[in-house]
Formats: sequence, C-alpha cells, structure tokens
Amino acid sequence: MVAANSVIVGELAVSDHLLIDGRVEGRIRADLQVSIGRTGAVQGELSARHVIVCGRFEGSINADRLEIVAGGSIRGDITVGALTMEPGAHFTGTSQFSRPAARADSQAAGRHS
Repeated sequence: MVAANSVIVGELAVSDHLLIDGRVEGRIRADLQVSIGRTGAVQGELSARHVIVCGRFEGSINADRLEIVAGGSIRGDITVGALTMEPGAHFTGTSQFSRPAARADSQAAGRHS
C-alpha cells in the first residue's frame, strides 16, 4: 500500500495486490491487481493483470482488464484485453485492445530471446 500523503519515485514490483492512495512516479509491475484510490495519483508506466482507477493516472497502462470508475481519470496510452468505464470516468489518449493470452505469450517469448 502507498498511503495518502506518501510519494514514491522509482520502480515498484509486487506479486500481489497494490493499493495506491498517495503518489507514485515511475514504473509499476504487479502480477495481480493495482488499485489507484480516489486520492491516488500515478505518473509513468503500469503493468498488471487487473487495474482499477478511482484517482488519476498519466502515462501508459498494459493490463488484461482495466476499470475506470466514476471520478477516475486516465491520460495516456492503454493496451488492454477488456475495458470498463463508468459514467463520470475520464479517458484521454490512445487505446489498443489485445487478447490477454497472446500478450502473455509474446512477453514470455521476449524473455527467452
């Protein structure tokens, strides 16, 4: 958890769930879920299986599933398998849709090259 009023600059790698109520600048990689809370703000790159945005995000997201809830805001580029936007959510940028299995295979192939 990144608590409210906290600032982290750099790279985070987590194998479980991550809740961000503070500010993160940099790269985040999570095996499972990243939730950006209403007071949370992220600037940089984010890669996770499932991303929920209630706060603000600016940068690029790569996820199997992305949810932007009412009041949540994304500005940047997204590559997702599935996207859900509630009324009142904001997204400005470019989007690409891909099958999660295909993306996982290409990432695994890249590691073995």
